[in-house]
Amino acid sequence: MDEIKKLYSKRAITITTAIGSPLAAGILIRENYKTLHKEKEGQIALIVGIVTTILLFVIIYSIPDNIMNRTPNAIIPAIYTLIIALIVEKIQGQELKTHKENNLEFQSLWKAAGIGAICLVVILAVIALIAFISGDLSDIFPKYDTVAYDKKIAQFTENETTSLKIFKLTETPDSVTIMQELKNGLSLWKVNKLIIESASKLKDLPKALTIQNEKLNRYCDLRIEHFTLILKAQTEKSEKYSTQINEIGAKIDNLIADMNK
Repeated sequence: MDEIKKLYSKRAITITTAIGSPLAAGILIRENYKTLHKEKEGQIALIVGIVTTILLFVIIYSIPDNIMNRTPNAIIPAIYTLIIALIVEKIQGQELKTHKENNLEFQSLWKAAGIGAICLVVILAVIALIAFISGDLSDIFPKYDTVAYDKKIAQFTENETTSLKIFKLTETPDSVTIMQELKNGLSLWKVNKLIIESASKLKDLPKALTIQNEKLNRYCDLRIEHFTLILKAQTEKSEKYSTQINEIGAKIDNLIADMNK
């Protein structure tokens, strides 16, 4: 009696795609076609899976960093996994439905997930190899002291948050409190400038961080100028600095918008 071969279910292919990209989907779809004695279709499915995976990573690599940084990590895998699920339903949906209605067994989800994991390892290895050949491993294995840099930026952010509390008070503080908060804020921005100067001296910083540090340094200068003028206006109880204060505030807003792109 001929052995009844198992197919990979739509669920198995979907899970495997999420783990191992369209390459993994192409492998499982090809296996299903082989079981269904459709070798030609299986070869096409595998080729499409390979080509799609290559194109996917080319597209991802081409997307500007500022857009990728604002894109949730799960979005891109969710999109191509959904597309693969729709394709499987279109090209093998009926066969899979018939297989289930005949109470025939499907391949294990664990086996499918394992294939997805193998594909993921292969893809990461290829990316690392390409990066090694091109001489740029900075995104995979950063050369700079990431712990030291992250600590400096964390301190910068904490100082920033503390210094800006004066602009977010729900109740109007007395003049003594205002003066003290402005002086503290000004001191924190001077400290932040020193932090960025120190961070910029770390060895082997990638170009993106060097550019970011230049912008943060300019940001510190603007904040220092802003706090200094506001403090001066409060000390002299004068409105003559209002235009300058507003102009600097606009420059700060523009710079923040630029850094958040």
